[in-house]
Amino acid sequence: MKRHNIEFLWAWFDALRRRDAAAMTAALHPDVVWQGIRAELV
Repeated sequence: MKRHNIEFLWAWFDALRRRDAAAMTAALHPDVVWQGIRAELV
């Protein structure tokens, strides 16, 4: 795994831990869709 991938994951998990949805979504491509395990979590 390349270094920038690891740094991305650490930053994304940190945002998840802080419940910072804006930081999490800002790091992803605009076409990414979050799919929850239940239909109401989409």
